[in-house]
Amino acid sequence: MLEKVLRVVVGVSVGAWVARYLGPSDYGALSSVLGIFSIIVAVAALGMDSVVVKRLVRSPALSGEILGTVFFIKLGISIAIAFVLLIGALIFGGKWVWVALLSLGVILQSFNVIDFLFQSKILSKYIAIANVAALLLVSITRIFLIYIEADVVAFVLVFSFEILIATAGYIYFYFHMMVRDENLTGWKFNAGLAKQIAKESWPLTFSAVLGGLMMKSDVIMLSSMVGESSAGVYAAAAKLTEIFFVVPVVIGKTLFPILADKAGTDLEHDLYQLCYTMFLGASVIIVGVLIISAPTVVHLLYGEQYEASIAVLMVHSWCLVFVFLRVMSGNWFVMNGLQIYSLYRSLTAVFINIGLNLYLIPSYYEIGAAVSLLVSVVWATYLFPLFFGDTRKCFEYQTMSYFLVPGIISFKRLLKYEKK
Repeated sequence: MLEKVLRVVVGVSVGAWVARYLGPSDYGALSSVLGIFSIIVAVAALGMDSVVVKRLVRSPALSGEILGTVFFIKLGISIAIAFVLLIGALIFGGKWVWVALLSLGVILQSFNVIDFLFQSKILSKYIAIANVAALLLVSITRIFLIYIEADVVAFVLVFSFEILIATAGYIYFYFHMMVRDENLTGWKFNAGLAKQIAKESWPLTFSAVLGGLMMKSDVIMLSSMVGESSAGVYAAAAKLTEIFFVVPVVIGKTLFPILADKAGTDLEHDLYQLCYTMFLGASVIIVGVLIISAPTVVHLLYGEQYEASIAVLMVHSWCLVFVFLRVMSGNWFVMNGLQIYSLYRSLTAVFINIGLNLYLIPSYYEIGAAVSLLVSVVWATYLFPLFFGDTRKCFEYQTMSYFLVPGIISFKRLLKYEKK
């Protein structure tokens, strides 16, 4: 919880300082490059998180083999992507040079397999410590760059530095744990296991890429269709919403091993219903605070040059509700072997988002982009599961969570079970 609080406080304050320093135009250019980078990282990550965690929970004796196999898969893909980025920078130049500068971060993210291990053992506090250290060091670096009046390219390079620091922390805590658990030694590649994991996770891989495309296509399209300043105004508002996206992801990762352990038991239904209800409640509270405080927060953090970000924030913040619920539905899909539906919903959502962007951005600029994103996440998270028998249960969980009472009933049932 401390990590999340620090990430909100430090991320918003230092991020706003950077936005003020750069101005809407340079901040828009930076945001569009980082949007492209986040999509590339999603490709390199391969969407294996929940699949690998599930295997580590169920087969702890094979931890070394599982981690080694996944690491070498991710490393090979990451090196190939970094090579393509460098070639692209040489051929196209421009922003692709900036993206190529982040190629080290693409390779380093291969070590995120260590995060999977800590998730499986419900020891995410160690990953949180590494992330906090990286966040604080990078924040100090950004402040220093502002002090010396550095060029926008320097702020691009900082993102690779953050991944480097976090990776160093992951490795340190891994070796600390390895001393106590002999199953973690001897990472090795198992071709058969690689095929099995790839078969299970490929829908999630494409889903993750499409999800990143859906969340970042707005700022990229605004940059190309309207201009960097418009992208900067939108990115400033989106930052205030997206800073909370990490909350459901972190909580979802912590809950996943528990839900995996209770899958198929009498507690499964009540656990999911309670989680959905809690996620909904938390997201609505955050959205309410963001909307009420939008004018004050934007003026205080960004200044008058970002005045147009106020209206964008009031629309964009509603995406939080469905981002929270989507994390739960994603876990449910994986638990029930329905990863292919994650791909289907992401694919349709991207088409909706890009299609609406093409229609709305020319007339409504940043507001059009925010509306496009909101419609697409409502479709992907809430409406999509309704149209398939295999996923309709997910739609029912979400619908019941809006009424609160089913969640309260599930909570009481779980309490009675705990007393037994």
